[in-house]
Amino acid sequence: MIALDAISSANGTDDFNWNHTPVGTPKGVVVLLRANVGSDVISSVTYGGVTMTRRAASLKATGEGMGAYAYELLASVPTGVQSVAVNMSTGGPTVR
Repeated sequence: MIALDAISSANGTDDFNWNHTPVGTPKGVVVLLRANVGSDVISSVTYGGVTMTRRAASLKATGEGMGAYAYELLASVPTGVQSVAVNMSTGGPTVR
């Protein structure tokens, strides 16, 4: 069974981060990002300092001017309030 317990969000045009407060003890974390550019601008995402895995299903929409990315952390998930950090390979486009 998959349950959604908490949502947090942020926007940035360069490396950026925000705090996420889970409910209880998380078993996994998924970060979904959308960039207003078709090229790959995200170099990594961390949750509580732990590098997240980029899913193969992430999209880089060519010609559409949009990219969608999914990152997950399914083991050794830190508990309590954690920082989510998005590291960009290039600045400029807006990532949500």
